[in-house]
Amino acid sequence: QRQTLVPLKTARKNRVPDNSGKPFLYKLVGSIGFSPLASVWMDFLDFTECALASKLSVDTPELITSNWYKKLDQRTMWTQLFIYFCKYRDLSTLYIFPKNN
Repeated sequence: QRQTLVPLKTARKNRVPDNSGKPFLYKLVGSIGFSPLASVWMDFLDFTECALASKLSVDTPELITSNWYKKLDQRTMWTQLFIYFCKYRDLSTLYIFPKNN
């Protein structure tokens, strides 16, 4: 995923704001260049281990990523697990659109 991905299946008119180049928080993780806080990542790894072992549904029906997750080897798509993890802990990813990108 990337910060320009529109996550909502039913609201395709929604777009990620460019925010005039200023940093902003966004609920969808961007896996390229992603650098989480160590404490959050450690909690996420614990969550992932339990979620996979218990076959917890990490479905987020409002996101297209859930469809991808269902079709792929679930152990290889960490991003869907992280999206679910962040959704229920009310976490966001900090983004910035660098000038001249």
